[in-house]
Amino acid sequence: MRVTIFFIFLIQLFCFLPNDRKKEENREQRNSLLLLLVTLNNICDPNRGSYFFPNFETEDYNCLQTSLVYEDERTRILVQNGLTQFQEELGISKIDYNNIGYHFTKNIYPKLTQVFGSPTDINQDEKIDILFFGFPEYYSQGAFIAGFVDPIHFFERTGLPSNQREILFINGLELQELRETYKKEEKHDPMLATIAHEFHHLVRLRYEMSITENKPIPVPKRVSELGSLLDFDDTWIDEGTSELASDIAGYGPQFSRVGCFRGDPRYGCRGGFSGRSLFDWTGTIMNYSFSYTFMKYLYEISSTTVEGKNLFLQQTVTGKYPYRGQDASSLMNTFLTKASNYNLTLLTNTSVGIFQRLFGLFLGLSLGYETNSTISEDSYIQIGNNTPIYFNTIATNYPYPTELQNLMNFSNDITQVNGTNFELLSSRVYRVKGVRGSGPYHETAVAVIRGKNGGPDPKDFLIFNGNLTKEKFISTKNLQEETQIFPTKPILKLPISPERVHISVDHYFKENAKYRLFKQVYSY
Repeated sequence: MRVTIFFIFLIQLFCFLPNDRKKEENREQRNSLLLLLVTLNNICDPNRGSYFFPNFETEDYNCLQTSLVYEDERTRILVQNGLTQFQEELGISKIDYNNIGYHFTKNIYPKLTQVFGSPTDINQDEKIDILFFGFPEYYSQGAFIAGFVDPIHFFERTGLPSNQREILFINGLELQELRETYKKEEKHDPMLATIAHEFHHLVRLRYEMSITENKPIPVPKRVSELGSLLDFDDTWIDEGTSELASDIAGYGPQFSRVGCFRGDPRYGCRGGFSGRSLFDWTGTIMNYSFSYTFMKYLYEISSTTVEGKNLFLQQTVTGKYPYRGQDASSLMNTFLTKASNYNLTLLTNTSVGIFQRLFGLFLGLSLGYETNSTISEDSYIQIGNNTPIYFNTIATNYPYPTELQNLMNFSNDITQVNGTNFELLSSRVYRVKGVRGSGPYHETAVAVIRGKNGGPDPKDFLIFNGNLTKEKFISTKNLQEETQIFPTKPILKLPISPERVHISVDHYFKENAKYRLFKQVYSY
């Protein structure tokens, strides 16, 4: 049932009544209309099993009818009516919801709240709703929506399609089918990994939206209020941490993300990270893969103990700017101040210096660039025209994580390009065939040179834009810098991939929340 259609129908019906009848029954009709509008708005009521759910082809919300199938002290599991029949028609096995509820309450919830803090409780039931959905018309053998969290549900219902509760939306068709495949291959459970991923998003929203009370947020009356309510963190950090949360909960490492990062075509990412930007989020599978692998690297090198790693990661979520992972600069500041393994001598005391060194080392080690105690044989990082920073001096302190190294040992297909000059968005990196020219180079153009340990004449290097401002664009030829503006209007667009890969679409719902709230405030 689409609530908006009923609104339009009733308004049209009222407007086209005969003039004499309007005059005679004006008050009665108005009162009846108001009562009907209130009734329709209340039809979608989670307390009665009906939830506002987005229409993926429009900006409307439908009213999804569900049934309660599991409940304990931490979670309520709802299933879209008809989902079991859809699973049977598609030959997909049924979901053991008791098992899902047990894993969420006994494993995911305690492990992740220990690191990221507790979620809000705006409906004051101390539970998280997990709603399983599935639509045959959207069924895909390629890329599909695995789950999402929508910040609109933190707001009051007044004029908004809000369920006024903490809720995770999880795909019960494609994700369950993928789950069966992974089980046969003895890989981690993608459904539990997705639930952990989305739970991190849910917890993080209380810090992004500065929610301090356990009650729905009133709909703002002025546009000026929106900035403080919807100050969302950079998507690459949020998504990378969500992928990492799945590892922390015990459902990792995310091998398909690493496979994509290194260019394995089985995961829809031919060419790998070459030519890609870490910061520029367009919703591709590579975005998730790039952000996961780098956040995994930062987490693992932040400390030599699990407790220290978790303390660093916790601060990136629960802290306050500039010591919180809101953007690249504040994330690096958090590493400087909260990572027990931070070393001033190796990394400098500036956020940009830390990023350029750690990102360069991460990329080089991802390609197997070797270290050697002999300078003439060692790989190195060169920032602008400055003195080289040799791998041997910093790789010992910040080695590549064992879990990632095991996956990186598989063959890769990371594209090599030719050329001597490059146009680079912030954090965009190219793998270049040949040798780095003599320059001069822009001060934020960072090169990572493979040492001769890679062979007698490796002729392979990386170059990237080490600027922390994601809109900054540079050219290595003209040493120019300019700012590019990116569109923010929410557009839900699944990445094109013939392979079975799963994504979340939380970025879309955050942008859609901004858009919907702006329209709501503007209409007052």
